[in-house]
Amino acid sequence: MHTRSRVASLVALTLTLLAPPGASQESSPLNWTVHQGRPRFGGTYHVATRAWTRRPGGGLPAPAEGALDGTVYDNTCLWTGAAPNTVAYNAVEACESVWDNGRVPFGGGPFDVGDSLVDAVTFAHVTFAPVGTVDVRLEFFDELGGDCLGLTPPGPPAPTPTGSVVLNAANGVTLPGDPTGAGTPWFLTIDLSGGGEFCLRSEGDGTPNSGADSFTWSFRHGNSTAGVPGAGGPVIAGEPMRGAFGSCTFSLACGTDPVVGPCGTGLSQFDGYWQNVDGDPAGPTGGTNTSVVCPSPPTTAGTGCFFFGGWPGNPWSGYFLRLDRAGCCMCSITPGFYCTSKTTSDGCIPFLTTDAGFPAVSSTTAWNVRSNDMRDGESGFLVYSFKKSNLGFHGGKLCVKAPFVRSPIAKAKQVPCLGTGTCVTKTCSQLRRNFNATVQGGSDPGLTAGRLVYAQMRQRDPADPTGFGDNLSDGVYFLIAP
Repeated sequence: MHTRSRVASLVALTLTLLAPPGASQESSPLNWTVHQGRPRFGGTYHVATRAWTRRPGGGLPAPAEGALDGTVYDNTCLWTGAAPNTVAYNAVEACESVWDNGRVPFGGGPFDVGDSLVDAVTFAHVTFAPVGTVDVRLEFFDELGGDCLGLTPPGPPAPTPTGSVVLNAANGVTLPGDPTGAGTPWFLTIDLSGGGEFCLRSEGDGTPNSGADSFTWSFRHGNSTAGVPGAGGPVIAGEPMRGAFGSCTFSLACGTDPVVGPCGTGLSQFDGYWQNVDGDPAGPTGGTNTSVVCPSPPTTAGTGCFFFGGWPGNPWSGYFLRLDRAGCCMCSITPGFYCTSKTTSDGCIPFLTTDAGFPAVSSTTAWNVRSNDMRDGESGFLVYSFKKSNLGFHGGKLCVKAPFVRSPIAKAKQVPCLGTGTCVTKTCSQLRRNFNATVQGGSDPGLTAGRLVYAQMRQRDPADPTGFGDNLSDGVYFLIAP
């Protein structure tokens, strides 16, 4: 690992940038910029509702934990060569696009079997555009269409993105802008839950640097320097001086950054990027200079692959990015049970079972969640969420995390008791919910193929000894199939 001082790194980087590029384009363009000013968290924007669920202020939220619902990629450790209260970024014109890459890992656990349903994107950029005019487009590709490792231009990205995030006024998004006139750096989280999720694939062999595990993403903004005083661009991150290579991605240990806090260095990221300076669409042959030409393209950079200063002479870096996921897209997960039930006033302990298989978007048959050994004759309902919980509630456990959705109230049907001990001497009932009817009812746009759901039954229990008048089952998680 490179251990020189920040000052020495900055000097070496400056010398590298001023040197003419080699034939293999192994030097960084001259639009690498260090911005004075501490970056700020701009909030969390929920695309489906076009609402800010967390307003600007405070620090960057800590990475999500766990392999089931958590951070699948984290490249957020800021460049160590920048002085305190500064941030390094790659200034790009409105007609330029830059691509970076990393790896969606296969963790080897029961839930990590092939792909990730990405439901949140956290990125950082510097903008010079006023509030209401900021225009950013992020695109995500399952793989890199050309080999940047060989630094053979043009090395294009894959031609078809698997997911796009368009953030501008025309799309109904008002991002925080620049109130200073000198540029403002922002961290932003884009919540894609409720229909905007996209898949990043992994073939699941668990091999580091595997080509099928890799993904690519691009940054482009539409704020031309003709209308604003400077060119904005993505923030530089991924410095291994904050932590080991790949740390804080998926289940690996975190590094720490004085600005970001817990941070990662990007699993299997490449110390370089692909750039398109003419605005042509990406394709198998790369940019061809057939359409828009930048009004002031970097003098030392063309369309193709570049190093971030050239490791190991300068810090290893990439672009700031964190991806959170909500399970996987097309993988098979056997429904599983967790959390604990609350004992009914009859002394029974409710427990959940399900039909075989999974609920499915295209299914024409029922798929039931059943809560057994419930109070006879009392009504209840299923409550579900996309996050799990295990918090104390009404003398039992709340197994789903808000915000959650309640199904219509149903009457319990009498069935033979399945429990043991005192319970078998009572009259039992069973609550059931056909979750396929919930999926296909159309009332919840978040119930899409690949979505992982957590659910629990709740029932009236007037004789509840805890005084809350209800009982609660354990929890179940299951995947929605196509």
